[in-house]
Amino acid sequence: MKEDLFYELSFTEDGYVIGRHNHDEADSVSIVGYTEESKHARLFVAAPKLLEALQQCIPHLREQSKVDGHAFGTLQLVNREIAKATGETK
Repeated sequence: MKEDLFYELSFTEDGYVIGRHNHDEADSVSIVGYTEESKHARLFVAAPKLLEALQQCIPHLREQSKVDGHAFGTLQLVNREIAKATGETK
């Protein structure tokens, strides 16, 4: 069985978060969530790409943290938030 993953998220002006997915070789659209705040809908839609961007920053932050204490603190923060986002910690 093919895993049903959303490949595109968007939101409507009235607050619905819409996910497009490919299940059984057919494109489908599902309502993923609802919020009265459009800023929350935008963040929800952007979250997967934001997580990916943070994950790509880790090697650079790891290298920088060898010479820069601020980068080490940022690396710790990024690792902690990635762990929360991926369910590794609460």
